[in-house]
Amino acid sequence: MPDRPAVLTLHAVDTAAEEGVVVDAAVLAELGCRPLQVVTAVLAAGHTPHALEELSPSLLAQQFEAALEIARPRAVRVGLLRSPAQVRLLAELLRTYHLDGLVLAPMRRLH
Repeated sequence: MPDRPAVLTLHAVDTAAEEGVVVDAAVLAELGCRPLQVVTAVLAAGHTPHALEELSPSLLAQQFEAALEIARPRAVRVGLLRSPAQVRLLAELLRTYHLDGLVLAPMRRLH
Protein backbone atom coordinates (compact mmCIF):
# COMPACT_ATOMS: atom_id res chain seq x y z
CA MET A 1 0.00 0.00 0.00
CA PRO A 2 1.87 3.12 -1.15
CA ASP A 3 0.09 5.87 0.81
CA ARG A 4 -0.48 4.20 4.15
CA PRO A 5 -0.53 6.71 7.02
CA ALA A 6 2.32 6.16 9.45
CA VAL A 7 1.58 5.69 13.14
CA LEU A 8 4.38 5.72 15.71
CA THR A 9 3.81 3.50 18.70
CA LEU A 10 5.84 3.59 21.93
CA HIS A 11 5.43 0.54 24.10
CA ALA A 12 7.19 -2.43 25.69
CA VAL A 13 8.00 -5.67 23.93
CA ASP A 14 7.01 -8.86 25.73
CA THR A 15 8.10 -12.48 25.44
CA ALA A 16 4.57 -13.75 24.74
CA ALA A 17 3.97 -11.15 21.99
CA GLU A 18 0.51 -10.57 23.47
CA GLU A 19 0.97 -6.89 24.29
CA GLY A 20 3.12 -3.95 23.36
CA VAL A 21 4.70 -3.02 20.06
CA VAL A 22 4.14 -6.42 18.46
CA VAL A 23 0.38 -6.24 18.91
CA ASP A 24 0.31 -2.53 18.05
CA ALA A 25 2.09 -3.22 14.76
CA ALA A 26 -0.28 -6.04 13.83
CA VAL A 27 -3.39 -3.98 14.57
CA LEU A 28 -2.05 -0.91 12.76
CA ALA A 29 -1.14 -2.97 9.69
CA GLU A 30 -4.60 -4.56 9.71
CA LEU A 31 -6.09 -1.06 9.76
CA GLY A 32 -4.03 -0.11 6.71
CA CYS A 33 -1.43 1.97 8.56
CA ARG A 34 2.37 1.91 8.38
CA PRO A 35 3.52 1.02 11.91
CA LEU A 36 6.67 2.62 13.30
CA GLN A 37 7.92 1.36 16.65
CA VAL A 38 9.87 2.60 19.63
CA VAL A 39 10.49 -0.02 22.31
CA THR A 40 10.36 1.53 25.79
CA ALA A 41 10.98 -1.57 27.91
CA VAL A 42 11.43 -5.33 27.75
CA LEU A 43 8.90 -7.45 29.63
CA ALA A 44 9.74 -11.04 30.55
CA ALA A 45 6.36 -12.65 31.09
CA GLY A 46 4.83 -16.08 30.88
CA HIS A 47 1.49 -16.47 32.61
CA THR A 48 2.62 -13.74 35.00
CA PRO A 49 5.18 -10.93 34.70
CA HIS A 50 8.69 -11.93 35.80
CA ALA A 51 10.75 -8.83 35.03
CA LEU A 52 10.38 -5.47 33.38
CA GLU A 53 13.43 -3.44 32.35
CA GLU A 54 13.13 0.01 30.86
CA LEU A 55 15.36 1.16 28.04
CA SER A 56 17.50 4.24 28.53
CA PRO A 57 16.27 7.66 27.44
CA SER A 58 19.21 7.81 25.01
CA LEU A 59 18.12 4.61 23.27
CA LEU A 60 14.51 5.81 23.21
CA ALA A 61 15.57 9.06 21.53
CA GLN A 62 17.67 7.19 18.96
CA GLN A 63 14.77 4.88 18.10
CA PHE A 64 12.38 7.82 17.87
CA GLU A 65 14.65 9.74 15.51
CA ALA A 66 15.29 6.63 13.39
CA ALA A 67 11.53 6.07 13.04
CA LEU A 68 11.08 9.67 11.87
CA GLU A 69 13.67 9.05 9.15
CA ILE A 70 11.35 6.37 7.75
CA ALA A 71 8.14 8.39 7.79
CA ARG A 72 6.45 11.29 9.56
CA PRO A 73 3.70 9.81 11.72
CA ARG A 74 0.15 11.09 11.53
CA ALA A 75 -0.40 9.83 15.07
CA VAL A 76 1.67 8.78 18.07
CA ARG A 77 0.28 6.01 20.27
CA VAL A 78 1.78 5.87 23.74
CA GLY A 79 1.66 2.63 25.70
CA LEU A 80 4.03 1.76 28.52
CA LEU A 81 6.38 4.49 29.69
CA ARG A 82 8.22 3.11 32.68
CA SER A 83 9.70 6.20 34.32
CA PRO A 84 9.35 9.96 34.68
CA ALA A 85 12.53 10.30 32.58
CA GLN A 86 10.82 8.50 29.68
CA VAL A 87 7.74 10.74 30.03
CA ARG A 88 9.86 13.91 30.03
CA LEU A 89 11.83 12.71 27.01
CA LEU A 90 8.67 11.94 25.04
CA ALA A 91 7.25 15.39 25.82
CA GLU A 92 10.50 16.97 24.62
CA LEU A 93 10.55 14.89 21.41
CA LEU A 94 6.91 15.67 20.62
CA ARG A 95 7.65 19.42 21.01
CA THR A 96 10.91 19.27 19.06
CA TYR A 97 9.41 17.45 16.08
CA HIS A 98 6.00 19.19 16.27
CA LEU A 99 4.06 15.93 16.43
CA ASP A 100 0.42 15.79 17.40
CA GLY A 101 -2.31 13.19 17.11
CA LEU A 102 -1.33 11.78 20.49
CA VAL A 103 -3.22 8.66 21.65
CA LEU A 104 -2.68 7.48 25.22
CA ALA A 105 -3.34 3.78 25.69
CA PRO A 106 -4.79 2.57 28.98
CA MET A 107 -2.32 0.47 30.93
CA ARG A 108 -2.80 -2.19 33.55
CA ARG A 109 -0.46 -2.30 36.50
CA LEU A 110 2.35 -4.82 35.87
CA HIS A 111 3.95 -4.90 39.34
